[in-house]
Amino acid sequence: MNGTTWTQVTVPYPGLPGEITPDGNGGLWTAAIQPLANGTDQFWMLHMSAAGTWSSYQIQGSWLTDVTQVPGTASVWSVGSVPAKSGWNAAIWAYGPLP
Repeated sequence: MNGTTWTQVTVPYPGLPGEITPDGNGGLWTAAIQPLANGTDQFWMLHMSAAGTWSSYQIQGSWLTDVTQVPGTASVWSVGSVPAKSGWNAAIWAYGPLP
Protein backbone atom coordinates (compact mmCIF):
# COMPACT_ATOMS: atom_id res chain seq x y z
CA MET A 1 0.00 0.00 0.00
CA ASN A 2 1.40 3.35 -0.96
CA GLY A 3 -1.30 5.80 0.14
CA THR A 4 -2.30 6.74 -3.42
CA THR A 5 -4.28 3.70 -4.61
CA TRP A 6 -6.63 1.09 -3.19
CA THR A 7 -5.20 -2.39 -2.56
CA GLN A 8 -7.35 -5.49 -2.07
CA VAL A 9 -6.70 -7.37 1.16
CA THR A 10 -7.85 -10.99 1.02
CA VAL A 11 -9.79 -12.18 4.06
CA PRO A 12 -9.07 -15.94 4.44
CA TYR A 13 -12.49 -16.80 5.93
CA PRO A 14 -15.91 -17.38 4.39
CA GLY A 15 -18.57 -14.75 4.88
CA LEU A 16 -19.07 -11.07 4.46
CA PRO A 17 -16.90 -8.73 6.53
CA GLY A 18 -18.47 -5.48 7.66
CA GLU A 19 -17.31 -2.46 9.57
CA ILE A 20 -13.61 -2.44 10.53
CA THR A 21 -11.80 -0.79 13.42
CA PRO A 22 -8.18 -0.55 14.57
CA ASP A 23 -7.07 -2.94 17.30
CA GLY A 24 -4.85 -0.42 19.07
CA ASN A 25 -1.71 -2.37 18.12
CA GLY A 26 -1.41 -1.73 14.37
CA GLY A 27 -3.92 -4.39 13.27
CA LEU A 28 -7.66 -4.37 12.69
CA TRP A 29 -10.91 -6.10 13.65
CA THR A 30 -14.02 -6.70 11.56
CA ALA A 31 -17.35 -8.32 12.37
CA ALA A 32 -18.38 -10.80 9.67
CA ILE A 33 -21.55 -12.70 8.81
CA GLN A 34 -21.54 -16.12 7.15
CA PRO A 35 -24.90 -17.15 5.64
CA LEU A 36 -25.36 -20.90 6.13
CA ALA A 37 -27.09 -23.38 3.82
CA ASN A 38 -29.86 -24.02 6.40
CA GLY A 39 -30.98 -20.38 6.18
CA THR A 40 -29.34 -19.24 9.41
CA ASP A 41 -26.32 -16.99 9.84
CA GLN A 42 -23.07 -17.46 11.75
CA PHE A 43 -21.24 -14.44 13.15
CA TRP A 44 -17.50 -14.05 13.56
CA MET A 45 -15.04 -11.49 14.79
CA LEU A 46 -12.02 -11.51 12.47
CA HIS A 47 -8.67 -10.06 13.46
CA MET A 48 -5.70 -9.13 11.29
CA SER A 49 -2.55 -8.42 13.32
CA ALA A 50 -0.05 -5.71 12.42
CA ALA A 51 2.08 -8.52 10.91
CA GLY A 52 -0.82 -9.54 8.62
CA THR A 53 -1.76 -12.76 10.46
CA TRP A 54 -5.50 -13.49 10.51
CA SER A 55 -7.47 -15.18 13.29
CA SER A 56 -11.19 -15.77 13.81
CA TYR A 57 -13.49 -15.93 16.82
CA GLN A 58 -16.92 -17.51 16.39
CA ILE A 59 -19.72 -15.69 18.21
CA GLN A 60 -22.34 -18.36 18.98
CA GLY A 61 -26.07 -17.68 18.80
CA SER A 62 -25.73 -13.93 18.44
CA TRP A 63 -26.16 -11.13 15.96
CA LEU A 64 -23.30 -8.60 15.59
CA THR A 65 -23.76 -5.20 14.00
CA ASP A 66 -20.90 -2.79 14.77
CA VAL A 67 -17.37 -2.88 16.15
CA THR A 68 -15.17 -0.09 17.55
CA GLN A 69 -11.91 0.43 19.37
CA VAL A 70 -12.09 2.25 22.69
CA PRO A 71 -9.89 5.31 21.99
CA GLY A 72 -6.44 5.21 23.58
CA THR A 73 -6.67 1.48 24.41
CA ALA A 74 -6.29 -1.95 22.83
CA SER A 75 -9.88 -2.74 23.88
CA VAL A 76 -12.37 -3.46 21.08
CA TRP A 77 -16.13 -3.64 21.60
CA SER A 78 -18.90 -4.98 19.40
CA VAL A 79 -22.66 -4.55 19.73
CA GLY A 80 -25.54 -6.70 18.62
CA SER A 81 -28.18 -8.93 20.12
CA VAL A 82 -28.81 -12.36 21.59
CA PRO A 83 -31.98 -14.47 21.45
CA ALA A 84 -34.48 -14.05 24.28
CA LYS A 85 -37.75 -15.81 25.12
CA SER A 86 -39.71 -13.24 23.15
CA GLY A 87 -37.39 -11.76 20.53
CA TRP A 88 -33.89 -10.42 21.10
CA ASN A 89 -31.96 -8.65 23.86
CA ALA A 90 -29.22 -6.08 23.30
CA ALA A 91 -25.66 -7.30 23.90
CA ILE A 92 -22.14 -5.89 24.01
CA TRP A 93 -18.98 -7.97 23.59
CA ALA A 94 -15.58 -6.72 24.74
CA TYR A 95 -12.11 -7.94 23.80
CA GLY A 96 -8.92 -6.81 25.48
CA PRO A 97 -8.42 -4.81 28.65
CA LEU A 98 -11.52 -3.05 29.88
CA PRO A 99 -11.09 0.70 30.43
